[in-house]
Amino acid sequence: MRAWSEELVPMVYVNGAGKTLSVSGAVKSNATRNADGSVSTGNADNNALHSAGYGSGVQSVMTGGDGDDTYHLWSKATVTEKAGGGIDTVYSHIEAAYLPDHVENLTLSGASARFGFGNALDNVLTAGDTGSELNGGLGDDVIVGGKGVDTVIVRKGEGSDAVYNFNVAQDNVRLSGFGYHDFADLKARMTQTGADVTITLSDDQKLVLRDTQVDALSAKNFELELDRSTLKLTFEENFDKLVTQSQGGFWRTDWGNGGTNDNYRPGEVGAYVNDTFQAASKLLGVNPFSIDNGVLAITAKPAGALSSLIDGRTYTTGVLSTKDAFSQKYGYFEIRATLPEGKGFLPAFWLKSADGRWPPELDVVEAIGDRSDTIYMSSHTAAETGSHTFQTQTTHVDSSEPHTYGMNWTKDSLVWYIDGVEVARYKSPTDATAEFYMMINLAVGGSWPGAPDATTGTGQFKVDYVRVYANSDTESYTSKGETFYLNDSVPHTQGTFGDDLLTGGTGADVMDGRAGNDRMFGGAGNDTLTGGAGNDLLDGGTGADDMAGGDGDDIYYVDNAGDRVSEYYNNGKGGYDKVFASVDYTLTANVEDLTLIGTARSGTGTEQDNILTANDLGNTLRGLGGHDTLNGGRGDDILDGGAGNDKLYGGAGNDRMYGGDGYDVLYGGDGNDVIDGGAHNDTLYGDAGEDKLYGGPGNDTLIGGYDADFMAGGQGDDQYHVDHVGDVIEELFGEGYDRVRASVDYTLSDNVEELQLVGPAITGIGNAQNNTLYGNENDNRLFGGGGDDVLTAGLGNDLLDGGTGADRMTGGDGDDTYYVDNVRDSVIEFFNGGAGGYDKVFASVDYTLTANVEDLTLTGSAIRGTGNAGHNVITGNDMDNILNGGDGNDTIYGGAGNDTIYGGTGWNSLYGGTGNDTIHGGSGNETLVGDEGDDQLFGYAGDDRLIGGDGNDVLNGGVGADRMEGGDGDDIYYVDNARDTVTEYFHNGQGGRDKIFASIDYVLGDHVEDLTLIGNAVRATGNALDNFITGNKWNNGIDGGAGNDRLTGGGGADTFLFSGVSGNDVITDFDWDDRIDLRGWFADGVVDMKKLSIVNGEHGAIVSMEGHGSIELLGVAANELSIKSWGMITHA
Repeated sequence: MRAWSEELVPMVYVNGAGKTLSVSGAVKSNATRNADGSVSTGNADNNALHSAGYGSGVQSVMTGGDGDDTYHLWSKATVTEKAGGGIDTVYSHIEAAYLPDHVENLTLSGASARFGFGNALDNVLTAGDTGSELNGGLGDDVIVGGKGVDTVIVRKGEGSDAVYNFNVAQDNVRLSGFGYHDFADLKARMTQTGADVTITLSDDQKLVLRDTQVDALSAKNFELELDRSTLKLTFEENFDKLVTQSQGGFWRTDWGNGGTNDNYRPGEVGAYVNDTFQAASKLLGVNPFSIDNGVLAITAKPAGALSSLIDGRTYTTGVLSTKDAFSQKYGYFEIRATLPEGKGFLPAFWLKSADGRWPPELDVVEAIGDRSDTIYMSSHTAAETGSHTFQTQTTHVDSSEPHTYGMNWTKDSLVWYIDGVEVARYKSPTDATAEFYMMINLAVGGSWPGAPDATTGTGQFKVDYVRVYANSDTESYTSKGETFYLNDSVPHTQGTFGDDLLTGGTGADVMDGRAGNDRMFGGAGNDTLTGGAGNDLLDGGTGADDMAGGDGDDIYYVDNAGDRVSEYYNNGKGGYDKVFASVDYTLTANVEDLTLIGTARSGTGTEQDNILTANDLGNTLRGLGGHDTLNGGRGDDILDGGAGNDKLYGGAGNDRMYGGDGYDVLYGGDGNDVIDGGAHNDTLYGDAGEDKLYGGPGNDTLIGGYDADFMAGGQGDDQYHVDHVGDVIEELFGEGYDRVRASVDYTLSDNVEELQLVGPAITGIGNAQNNTLYGNENDNRLFGGGGDDVLTAGLGNDLLDGGTGADRMTGGDGDDTYYVDNVRDSVIEFFNGGAGGYDKVFASVDYTLTANVEDLTLTGSAIRGTGNAGHNVITGNDMDNILNGGDGNDTIYGGAGNDTIYGGTGWNSLYGGTGNDTIHGGSGNETLVGDEGDDQLFGYAGDDRLIGGDGNDVLNGGVGADRMEGGDGDDIYYVDNARDTVTEYFHNGQGGRDKIFASIDYVLGDHVEDLTLIGNAVRATGNALDNFITGNKWNNGIDGGAGNDRLTGGGGADTFLFSGVSGNDVITDFDWDDRIDLRGWFADGVVDMKKLSIVNGEHGAIVSMEGHGSIELLGVAANELSIKSWGMITHA
């Protein structure tokens, strides 16, 4: 054993898990802060940062850098550290400090620093010199003691800690949640490891006391949990309603001192009022007491205008007292409460002597409102000096949460407990010799808490319950005027027809409560307790006891394997009965409820409907027959519902749960649970933790819960709920039709048939079977996989891909996309008032759009794509497609390949794309675009626009006034309407040699070279280019215009007209019935024969005129020509 010394503080430490922890490096620079100290910012060095001083009113913010930073808290402040930013330390100069995230170490410094709390890291916490309470929290921590009396707080599940400088003469360890009640049990878990003591607290947690010997340790070095098994309940108030003494209850709502002393206390600013309080001869109308869901609130609030009616007090508040109704000498007194915050408040639960003396006084819990996290526990006496003296200890809690505050008063000691764990102890005052009654009040103002200020407002002291127990020293208690003596010489064993409390001695007592709601305590010995009529409490005490509750709702306490409980049906009058057992226990007939307490491990029900409840040790509960409810505790429990429709609740811990026969509901709770529903249709909830759920035979529902769970439904039609990407489902072949509801993206496992997306889930993927997939309101992605699948999306813009197999896909509302790869795939879209959206199909097989689908794109080896009655967009692939728009105003893109496109009815836009395409318009006013390749465009009815694009194209607008643009290449046009237009562009010589077939009289436009008349057309006129113009069978009028033209009349008596500068033209078929009209060569229209030259050329006669060009008549000699007087040349 070593006492504390400066020399014993090392620079590195080893925690309880064997890991070495380091302290911060030396400070290299002080961080900068602004003028009022509210902001301090570090750099990459090892910085020292200081908050503003105490009382400055400044809330400081300190931000470290990458080095080993130290923070000095002189007042409350915010510390910000990033992960991995060095080994950092907080030096606390204030009463209580909590390590912020990413800061490793905490050192208490100065007389004010009392309490230190770690974080989730592996911390080093160092005590100050005036006594400290240190709790490392999560992580494997190191606690370094100081010169004062130190308390090390260790809670279950918070890691394996090591304590340095533990002074066995004064320091202690406070253990919480491990279930240790006496030092002997704890010492059995200690081993000497070299110079250190190792305490194995649980299977996965230990505590190491460095440089300490096992034999040097004693009970005074450990603050353990309260052992309730030795306590007997004598008073209980759960505040379902507040019943005052005037209403037959235990509580008075004043101080009980008489006169104004009942409502006013010297120095305080609050008036203690109640709902009957009168001021100035009228009801004040303020009630400080209220109850909400079994919790009493004492409210202190500003009095406002009422202040003048309550002696100038500025607040109204309340007090409760059991004076004259309940008092007890020795015992355990406990309150569960939430303390208020606010300057000037002083909540208190305390005891006063029933004989009227003061002191003594025993304070179970007190707190000052502006620092309500600090709990005061005090003892007042006059026995030592003849005048008032007191002793006070403090500890620290999170006062925003409810806690239990208790004090165990014996002849020799006062021991205080918070949440069932010892936190302080004193000798019992020797002048505390009478029974004490209880006080609960919320004081406002006074010398200790000070006056409220502008920030105070309203405060509430919330009380859940008050309980009093007799301990082994309890001599007596008085309840509503009757005193009960708890000793061997005065047993109280015969009840009345009222509500009795019967207490046995050390012998074999026989008790009969008779009528009324009785409380019976057998004490030592083998006792016989009979409750009789009424709702009774029977506790045989030590020994093998016989207990029979009789009629009414009875409660039994069983603490011996030989205890026997008897309940009879009695035509339904037996009531609802409960057993609290601290030993393994099986319920007897007609008892419905079992709760394990103390060290009990096993509980078993009956063939009736039972409720079984575990403790925290790790229990086995068996429901047997009946519709049972099994409640696990915080341990690793085994719950077996047995036959019947059972409900199982695992609670905390890694539980194993079996539903058995019946329609069961199983809840895993916290922990990694194994849940087996058993036979029939069960519902399994994994809840928190990584659980394993087995449905068993029947149609089961398996809900994994928050973490990555394993679920196997077994035989039957099962339903799974998936909410974690790590969830795994196992189904075997032939085990029924199974469904999954997934709130995350999910792929169906083998042998599961159906998936429904819910919540935020986006993607659902099937398996190789015939699946049914349902989307939700999001933009889903549904993939069927193998098999003949049914995919149904919801409200969003969804993607549906059935995969292989003959799939049925329904998109729902929104803009949906479908993938079709089987000729037996079907797509269903509903109009739904226009909410069906704009929908697309990508098809790798020949496909016809179904109703209400707008868009089709061919992929893969698909050839044919057909639209519906709507306005479609159809896009081909690289194959030689056949695309048909059907009804509606369609847009069709052929893509690559030599495509055939049919617009169908409607006003369509048709695009051939690359390849040699054939495009057929319909009855509307359409746009046909050939794009690249040698395309054929047919407009048919309507006023169409035809654009050939690159390549040697054929453009036939059909009936209607059409616009035709050939583009590059040698294009062919068909003109059949006087309002048809042909547009050709030169394009740097790339326009090609273009030809028009006209069934109407026609004049060539720019950049078009050739014209052929067809049908009933009569007149053809060229342009300035070198044209080829050909007539038809009719008597045509042909005018080549400028340029060197080649003219062919065709059948019929044709007239070739020349005017202006005609160029050097050729007529290929001038015949006896044809004529040449030269009047256009003469300004006045009268031919001057002298100016004409007619000679024979190499291929025929040549007619010319200087300045106007020449006409060569192939195969015709000059002497065969006849010139008429009006300027016509004919064949002789």
